Amino acid sequence: MKFVFSNTLSLSLLESYPPMAQGTIDVMTQNQYLGASLTPIITAPDPGAFNQALIEALQQISANQYPARAQKLAELIADRLTDLVGLQEMFRFTCQETGALPGACSEPSIAGAFNDHLQRTLDELAEL
Repeated sequence: MKFVFSNTLSLSLLESYPPMAQGTIDVMTQNQYLGASLTPIITAPDPGAFNQALIEALQQISANQYPARAQKLAELIADRLTDLVGLQEMFRFTCQETGALPGACSEPSIAGAFNDHLQRTLDELAEL
């Protein structure tokens, strides 16, 4: 029921949107892919393998440089003057120090993995 209500509400709102009066609306969707496969983490057979897989995934996510990707996405949205944007796989990665490994969150090989994808994209759009 919630799904039907959401679609009905969305359609009602869109009908009152000025471009809809002209019969056109530009819709864009983008999958943001987090930047690494989670399969090795999920299928790790023991805690040691889990930790290793997690570190490797964070290194890969960091290497994929989400801030630069967010900037390019914001430019694409702004250039198209898109009316409606749907974003999938928007992640918020944070790191909390536990005391076991002081400074682990700021380790250069993984520090770039910790981002709020949605907020970063919104910030980039605001700058444009």
